[in-house]
Amino acid sequence: MATLPANEHPRVLLTDRILDRLILRFFPDSVTPNRITAFRFVSVPVVVYLLLVHSYAWGAALFAVSAFSDALDGARARTRNQVTEWGKVADPFADKLLVGAAAIIIVARYIGVWIAAVVVCVEVLIGGRALYLLSQGKSLEAKRDGKIKMILQSLSLMTLFAYLLTGTPALLTAATYMLGASVVFALLSLTVYASI
Repeated sequence: MATLPANEHPRVLLTDRILDRLILRFFPDSVTPNRITAFRFVSVPVVVYLLLVHSYAWGAALFAVSAFSDALDGARARTRNQVTEWGKVADPFADKLLVGAAAIIIVARYIGVWIAAVVVCVEVLIGGRALYLLSQGKSLEAKRDGKIKMILQSLSLMTLFAYLLTGTPALLTAATYMLGASVVFALLSLTVYASI
C-alpha cells in the first residue's frame, strides 16, 4: 500500500513515541501497520466463536490483544511514516467490527439488549458518515473523541469480561457506566464528523 505524501502525515503523539520505545522497536520491519490491522480483522471471528461458546477467559485474552493492536498500528504508522489511505479506512472499520461483535454477544447478554443496540447503531452511523466523507474526497483522521470512545469501549468490555470471570457485581456496574460514557463520546465523535 502506498504511503501518504509527506505533507499529509499526521503528527506523532507522545503515546506513539512511548509505544515505539517500549514495544514496537522489537517488531520486525515486516510487521507493517496494515498487517496489524489485518490481524484485527482475522481475530474478530475467533473472538465471536469464543464468546458464543462461553470461553470467556480466551475470548477476553484475544479481545484484549486485538483491542491493543489498535494503538499499535496507529503508533507504528505515525512513527514510521507508513500511514496509508487503506489503513485510515480499515483501522476504524476493524475496531467497529471487534466492538460491535462483542457488544452483540456479551453486552446484550449481560448488560442489556438496548445498550448493545445503541452501541452498534452509533457505530454504524459513524461508519456510514465516514464512508460518505470518503466518497466526497475528504480525508479521515482519528479525532480525540473517537479515540476516547474506543478506549472506553475496550475498558468497559474488559471490565465486563472481568465480571464474567470473577462474578463480582461491582465490575458489572462499572462496565455498564463505562459503556454509557463510551456512547456519549461516540455521539460526540459523530457530531465532529457531521460538522466536517
